[in-house]
Amino acid sequence: MPPSSSTRSTGSPSGSSPSGRGSPRQPDEVAGRPRLVWAVVVAVWVEALAAAAAVVALLVVLVRGTQLAAASVALAVLAAGLAAVLAAAGRALLAGRRWARSPVITVHVLVVAMAVASWRTAPAPWPAVGAALGVLVVACLLPRSVVSWTDRTSPPRTPAGQDGRR
Repeated sequence: MPPSSSTRSTGSPSGSSPSGRGSPRQPDEVAGRPRLVWAVVVAVWVEALAAAAAVVALLVVLVRGTQLAAASVALAVLAAGLAAVLAAAGRALLAGRRWARSPVITVHVLVVAMAVASWRTAPAPWPAVGAALGVLVVACLLPRSVVSWTDRTSPPRTPAGQDGRR
């Protein structure tokens, strides 16, 4: 028989902790995951989708026959790699993996650098949006709560009884 919902949520029957005192609710469904991690992951996954859309757009340009076919292929491969890295890094951030911060910060530092260079050549609102997004994502990865979430040597484990198994 599967454990009751109160057993699944606290690991002991009747919604109390093993010591008899009620346990406080965690701010997220995985105990300890900072909300800033979710903000970064959403931003990173939206950027991965944008890179995937760029791949599709570049392939459409390539199929229509442009003068710069080699450049379109190179940019499509680069955008596909970027989309894959960002998607994997977002998933790893949710899992609390240490390696996920590096590619996300690197990509966003490069986004800010490209936005500044683009702004200097042709002032427009889009470089400002890119720069703001890059700074915001990096700033959300640097608080102590996010660093400690991703600085563990092993993935988080679900306490006994919380995963619905006996």
